[in-house]
Amino acid sequence: MKGKILGLFYRYKTVGGMEYVSDFVIGPRDGDTPLNNYPGDSGTVWFVDDPDAKKNASGARILSPLALEWGGQELFGSSGKVPMQVALGICMSTLCRELDVELIGDWNAGHTEYWGEWGHVKIGAYATGLIDAKLPKLATMMDANADNIGLDDKLLVDLKPYQRGTFSPLADVADLVWRFTRHTDESNHFADMDKPGRDGKTLLDLCAESTRNVDPKVWNDYYEGIGEDRRGALPFRVWQIFDEMVEYAAANKKLEFVCAAGIVAHYIGDACQPLHISQFHHGLDPNDKAHAKVHSVYETTMIGRHGKDLIKMIPDARTSDVAEIVPGGTPTGRDAAVAVVALMQRTVKRLPPMTIVNLFNSHMGSGQVEALWSKLKDAIAACMQDGAKTLARVWEAAWRAGAGEDRGQGGKFDQDSLSKLYNDPSFLPAFPLQQLTLDADDHLVPIGGSSTRRRGATTARRARPQAAKKAAKKAARETARKAPKKAVARKRPAAAAPVRRAAASKKTATKRGVASKRSVGKTRKAARKR
Repeated sequence: MKGKILGLFYRYKTVGGMEYVSDFVIGPRDGDTPLNNYPGDSGTVWFVDDPDAKKNASGARILSPLALEWGGQELFGSSGKVPMQVALGICMSTLCRELDVELIGDWNAGHTEYWGEWGHVKIGAYATGLIDAKLPKLATMMDANADNIGLDDKLLVDLKPYQRGTFSPLADVADLVWRFTRHTDESNHFADMDKPGRDGKTLLDLCAESTRNVDPKVWNDYYEGIGEDRRGALPFRVWQIFDEMVEYAAANKKLEFVCAAGIVAHYIGDACQPLHISQFHHGLDPNDKAHAKVHSVYETTMIGRHGKDLIKMIPDARTSDVAEIVPGGTPTGRDAAVAVVALMQRTVKRLPPMTIVNLFNSHMGSGQVEALWSKLKDAIAACMQDGAKTLARVWEAAWRAGAGEDRGQGGKFDQDSLSKLYNDPSFLPAFPLQQLTLDADDHLVPIGGSSTRRRGATTARRARPQAAKKAAKKAARETARKAPKKAVARKRPAAAAPVRRAAASKKTATKRGVASKRSVGKTRKAARKR
């Protein structure tokens, strides 16, 4: 059968004041083509007849289901003839929602991107075991929360698709949860650092020239020069979260620190994925549907198929150690962002994005996934190991900057507390790069707004001096309390004076109350006029 949608929300009958409505009314495409709809056709699935739809191996178009037919009507003309047949259908999404089922195209379909779900949780969990032994309290706390940040290898072997509404491993909150609730975070997962700017220089070039070019103004100027509105800001998201982690460590807010540490793992995981650092993330021509699939085939299909192998390969990968961030000093958010940019530079050098794209394009058809895997597997494992090492260094730097080792020992936190925190819109708010600038203390702040940090410019560098000041004040109070009190003669006021003042205060308060009500009324009237 072939037809076209004639109307939406068609009222096909009314009984006792109750109206019955169908999602779709489907009729003939034209006067010469009958619908050929007959009794018994209920249960027919109508598809979108897209002439440009992809084709399967046998050449048949792969069409998208639209509606399920459940009935039909015949419309009579003035002479009693039947000029038109119409089918009544319910939208497939409505049907699935009411039946509480999900439509699955194949038994092995439905997995989200594995670098997103598999790769991120693996990197996050692996990093918890890489903490420097000089920070035993941090190492103990992060190890205790490894299953909150990522997943155990036994679960990764048979990873199930994430179910919305359940607890998300912290390393993938940015994808599995915030993708649907925080649209301002969209451009924080990538940075096309290999795209030439107006002067021919890429972001990779600019950041190689000077680490001071890891600056929102420099990046915004670059994007302005090429007319780019969707501005990848991955390193700056790490900068923002790092500043918050320092504050949490300094304030002894261990739950918040662990939650933020787990979430920043996602962005650092993106920083060691070559296609998140390149303008070629969807191939040479994004409009070429077949070749634009390189991103999903590389991230989803290949990683999903060979995840078991990667579990064994990542610890054995041969990468250089990642240096401590500002050893012996107090690391800043800028230092963390520079470390992430360095990771991105190493990633595209180790596994150039064009290597992936060219290999994908040269193996179209069967055997493509295995060709990618056989050539790229060692570099992929090395990228993930490098990402985990960098993540551990970022955690350590924030912990040191906030003097976390001077606080008590943290343990494992329950998932309800963590999920309540990451679902709070005020926790780690995200901003597009266009809205970010630097304040006088070199912290990222939204343009025209307050600091992205909760406690203003208070830094961990002040944590120890402040603690010493508090201790000194407490000692002074104790000394004053223990010292013998001197007798002091006081002049007592007349007994009637307080009564007169109280009466006057009551009268004044009454007048003020009336004045306040009147002023509120005037304000409301003014507001209505505006």
